Amino acid sequence: SHDHEHSHDHEHSHDHEHSHADGPSCARPHSHRGLAEILSMLRGSKAPSRAIARAEKVFQRLADAEGAIHGVSPEEIHFHEVGAVDSIVDIFGTCLALECLQIEKIFCPMHKVGYGTVRCAHGVMPVPAPATAKLLEGFPVTRLPLQSELTTPTGAAILTALAEGQYCRGEQRILASGYGHGR
Repeated sequence: SHDHEHSHDHEHSHDHEHSHADGPSCARPHSHRGLAEILSMLRGSKAPSRAIARAEKVFQRLADAEGAIHGVSPEEIHFHEVGAVDSIVDIFGTCLALECLQIEKIFCPMHKVGYGTVRCAHGVMPVPAPATAKLLEGFPVTRLPLQSELTTPTGAAILTALAEGQYCRGEQRILASGYGHGR
């Protein structure tokens, strides 16, 4: 996590562009990379093969969700924040940490979401953001009474791509989500 506030597309560490409202990193440009470039970067690393495979799975899941939201193929998605170094580090770093800690399996009891809205490059979005809602479709979800973005697209992608099941049954499920009002 970062020590600065975000005004972002959907959530921290995801395939959406954001702008830093405060802090010293305001002038830091974000790179925009396609899925193929990110997967090539991962495959070109000397990291353990399971860490690479896990990271590929997370990025593919994220690209699939973004493609569905924007009505394009996953290969046409250009990751904004996710393509930036900090977000690649978030996803690949998580996968490397799992490997270093010798974590064989991940279980996720349910996903926690807050409520409210978040301002992003696409305007004001509901919480959970469209990418998060898409990624959590079919998974157990609990909405907590916190006006905050508790699950980001990156977090949702990591957990839904890598978790091998539920630890316990959830209270709710997102069965479908809608986006693109007016189009």
